[in-house]
Amino acid sequence: MSAATAGSGAAAAAPPASKKKGGGGGGPAVATAPSAVEVAVTAMRHQPRRPLIQCKGCRELADAAYNANTGEKRRELEEKWGVLDAVLCAMKNHRSAAAVQEQGCRALLNLITSCAENRAKAGERGAIESVVAGMTAHPSNADVQYYGCEALRAAVSGSRDNQRRVADAGGLAAAIDALRGHPEDPELQESACGALWSAVAGAPAGKTAAAAAGAAAAAAAAMCDHPDDEQLQFTACGVLRRTVTAASADAAAKVAALALATHPSAANIAEEGCAALSESLRHASAAARAALETAVSMAARVVATMSSHTDSAAVQEHACRALLNLTAGCDTAKACAAKAHAVNAVVKAMATYPTSAAVQESACGALWNISSGGGDEAKSQCADAGAVEAVVKAMAAHATVPGVQANACGALRNMTLGCEPCQRRMCECCGIEAVVSAINKGSANRRLNEEACAALANVAAAALLRASESGAAEAVCAAMRAFPDSQSVMMSGCQVLRWCAEASTAALLRTISAGAVDAAASALSSPTSADSFLLERAACALRELSLHERSHSAFGPHIQAIVAAIASRPQVEPLRQYGYSALARASATAADEALRRECAAAVVLGVVLAPGCDGVVPDPWFRALTASLARHTCSKCASCAAQGVCSATNCASSEQAVHCVTRCDTCGGGTWVCGACAARCHAGHMLSPAFVMPFASCLCATNAKCLLSGGTTTKTDVTTSGEGPPPAAVSTAAPTAAVSTVAPTAVAKVENQPSPEDKIEAEVAALQQDLLLLVVRHQEHNALLSAQCAEQKKLKEANEQLKSQNEALAGALAQLKDTVASVTTAANECAVCHRSSLFACAKCARVHYCSRSCQKAHWRTHKQQCGAN
Repeated sequence: MSAATAGSGAAAAAPPASKKKGGGGGGPAVATAPSAVEVAVTAMRHQPRRPLIQCKGCRELADAAYNANTGEKRRELEEKWGVLDAVLCAMKNHRSAAAVQEQGCRALLNLITSCAENRAKAGERGAIESVVAGMTAHPSNADVQYYGCEALRAAVSGSRDNQRRVADAGGLAAAIDALRGHPEDPELQESACGALWSAVAGAPAGKTAAAAAGAAAAAAAAMCDHPDDEQLQFTACGVLRRTVTAASADAAAKVAALALATHPSAANIAEEGCAALSESLRHASAAARAALETAVSMAARVVATMSSHTDSAAVQEHACRALLNLTAGCDTAKACAAKAHAVNAVVKAMATYPTSAAVQESACGALWNISSGGGDEAKSQCADAGAVEAVVKAMAAHATVPGVQANACGALRNMTLGCEPCQRRMCECCGIEAVVSAINKGSANRRLNEEACAALANVAAAALLRASESGAAEAVCAAMRAFPDSQSVMMSGCQVLRWCAEASTAALLRTISAGAVDAAASALSSPTSADSFLLERAACALRELSLHERSHSAFGPHIQAIVAAIASRPQVEPLRQYGYSALARASATAADEALRRECAAAVVLGVVLAPGCDGVVPDPWFRALTASLARHTCSKCASCAAQGVCSATNCASSEQAVHCVTRCDTCGGGTWVCGACAARCHAGHMLSPAFVMPFASCLCATNAKCLLSGGTTTKTDVTTSGEGPPPAAVSTAAPTAAVSTVAPTAVAKVENQPSPEDKIEAEVAALQQDLLLLVVRHQEHNALLSAQCAEQKKLKEANEQLKSQNEALAGALAQLKDTVASVTTAANECAVCHRSSLFACAKCARVHYCSRSCQKAHWRTHKQQCGAN
């Protein structure tokens, strides 16, 4: 019997020289006289009720169609004599005659092979339904099943309409029943697999129907029954590739891997076997992929197949995809793949086929998975084999292919995580520029942006200046604006912004210009802001960005978001330090007066109301707020200070001085005043309870709403805290005796220019403030480092505990396997030699065998029992 390549239609069935499988007779392969066809058609039309005449007529027409060895001659045969109608009428009238159904299917097969016109007519006239009906009526007749499967295989070749007709008529189920009903016939098994492959190729509805009917399980059983039949293995792998489901995935993966091992030199099996293995592993359970024996054997077989078929791009593509699916979410399989030197095989495939986007995408995906859980060995292999360079080249060669870009960014992310050699190689081969370009071109691809931002976060710390010069900050800010609901993008983006801000002053300015303040602040209020680590990274980025005064104007819209984020996680000390530090710097040096006051008020209020503060400001760097808070003083407070009435001035002479302050809610947020000024200027207002502040100045200055002055303020060169010349008074003083007596003196001081000593004193104060900020930053870094060390120690202890638990579980699992093996050995003995069985009867699944020879020897005894079951 002929065996055509699946997916391309079956070859015409030659009339057998001997009566093989019950096929109709026929003469030698010579041209049949047209008169013979005419006689056969005429006899079939005049004697429709006689099965013998119908059988001989169908056989004559089948021989004639076979000898008409071109599609054009077969078309002429149908147009001249109407043989299709004659054959279909015979099959319909004699459904119970197996010989008529056999020869009818054979005649249809030869008429439609290589003839698209006849194939279309056959489908429209109900040929597919007739074939399926014949197969259903004679399930035990191997010849009917064989020619029926071949006819279906030829009918669907290149015809979407006939594929739909086969599925609707139950042809898929009929082919699967043929597989299950005749496990001993390899030719019929191959024919049925070919019919299934052709019927579902490119037809999603057909794939779904065949999968639901159990096509994959039946094909896997056929592969187990006939492991040495190369054509059957190839065709069955094609069925597995297209119909495998979660229920059949474990068995399908095993038989596909076995086919690769049994036929290592067959190129067609290498391609379809790797593809079937890839699809099976995609649906396989995590437990099956995590099994050590399975992972080791499959990884080794896939790598061996890649090495044996380097001349096939399709084999390399499907093999890389099989490695990708094998290692997906399974650390055991990743370690096995690394030990099998899968990284070297994948990199070699990328170098051999640099222009194939499919190979590059699958290879990058395999490297992505293997490097994530393969341990140091996998990352060492990536560095030594040139995996980083290969991935960057793939990104450059396929810049417009989203799949390549996303998988490549994921591979770079995992390879550079904690691996200094890979980080260095990525910088040297322009990997940072490639990732930035991928973000810019794939702005709508969520997965690409997540992996790309994470890759930049891994490598930016090792190449701060290069990351900034490559446009990393601009790309990351764009990604954060595009995907505010992605925790990965926001967290990695904040980390990149921090590294870019630390690179240099020019890099800091460039990062600020890219909108980094808005991006980092948006992370605090994004849908993913529930993560404390994300909030900490965002606050840290804001602290670094606040080092330059150019960023301070961008803080205004985000002050409340920063304070709210800190309040939502009071237990996260780094978040509190970083957030308030950024606001404190903005309040000290921002050019806009209103922004300074708002930042200062937010910091003081947040610190004082923080849990555990007890009304005392503990952080020394908050003293830097003094200069900002007291930069502007109202005129009447200046008069109070000149008369010695202001308590802030009185206690300013002592370095250890502290005094009580209060907040006036009537005059608005940010109105902080000392106790004496509160009594004189804010009588009758709503005042908060007094608390201790380490500022030696009157904090009325932050608000410019002193009632004694009627709300009029003037900028002075000296504050009451001693950081400059004394404040000047305004000539428009309120009509009170105390104030009028000092107003001329104060006005006179305004007219005088500050002395050189005053300027020097102001400069010294500014330098002291800068020094204090530097000291505070050093203390913050030390505190963060200590916290990280403590966390690493805890993680190390937890890892040791997990290791001990894993060892205990491994021992228990080994004992369990031994117990299960001892229990199931007796139940799975070979029915002939009583050795351990490898497979069961494909039809009844009740009798087990250790080899094909034992099954053949037992078939005469078992077939009656199998048929009864």
